[in-house]
Amino acid sequence: MSEGTVRIDLPSGGWWELAARPAWRRMRPLIDSGSTGALTSRALVQLTSRWSFPEPVSERAVLSRDGEDVAAALETLNRELLDPLREAGSRETAEALFTGMVAGSVPPGFVDVCLMNATGWTWRELSETPADVVIRTALLIAVRDARERGDDLDLWEGEDVIRSP
Repeated sequence: MSEGTVRIDLPSGGWWELAARPAWRRMRPLIDSGSTGALTSRALVQLTSRWSFPEPVSERAVLSRDGEDVAAALETLNRELLDPLREAGSRETAEALFTGMVAGSVPPGFVDVCLMNATGWTWRELSETPADVVIRTALLIAVRDARERGDDLDLWEGEDVIRSP
């Protein structure tokens, strides 16, 4: 297994490796979709590091895999990559960092701009930064800003801290 990958032992006897900490640019479309419905063959192609099959990784090759193998890969992708990312931006995580609340929110379409402004990252740096680091950075900035304003976290009632534009 390569460093930075999640290996899946497949029902067919083969194996599939997915990037364990994919770049933000690869995860952003999946996070924006807000559902596992976005976990298509295209997502698997983007996040596959290697696999045990003779053909190169492609959308066509993924679609030709046994359904149980694809289901195992999608289940692992959701459990190992997407669920932790969703959890990282949750209200519970924010409350663990800060007991107050953040007033307001970043307008749709400005999350990336706000992150680059607050961190000094370029678009390329933001795009290549692991998704969990981007989410935690955004959360830290939101909590820090709320603390500076004297707000508390009650405004997040029933919502995730990090919302897609």
